[in-house]
Amino acid sequence: MIELDGIRHHLLAIPWLALDEGTIAVIGANGSGKTTLLELCAGIEVPQRGSVRIDESEPRSCEVGWVCEFPDKNLLFERVRDEIASPLRFTFVDEAGIADRVARICDRLAISPLLERRTAGLSGGEKALVALATALIVHPRV
Repeated sequence: MIELDGIRHHLLAIPWLALDEGTIAVIGANGSGKTTLLELCAGIEVPQRGSVRIDESEPRSCEVGWVCEFPDKNLLFERVRDEIASPLRFTFVDEAGIADRVARICDRLAISPLLERRTAGLSGGEKALVALATALIVHPRV
């Protein structure tokens, strides 16, 4: 569960909000604070007042998957396989484990044919799927 209590952050004010496991969407008008809310929940931003807890822990101590609104701006590696594997390599997972997890997440998202392609040559939708795979490969809690 994600719980926000007494949040004040710039123009955003949330007296109290609890998001149960399985909540998959935040919907609102432009400028209503959706991105700010998600950044607070991910630990990217820290509230000026109040607290954010994920299963009673600070967001920065939890595994949070994040897909940017413009995924093509955040691609770091030339090949899709390396892009998806990068979070595991940054945390020193062994190469056999990396190969297995990359194969499983790509099968799950039906993007295995993209693995040997260059990230620069992908369509916008393909880049979004690669960004999603990169976020999900670490099995984030949120």
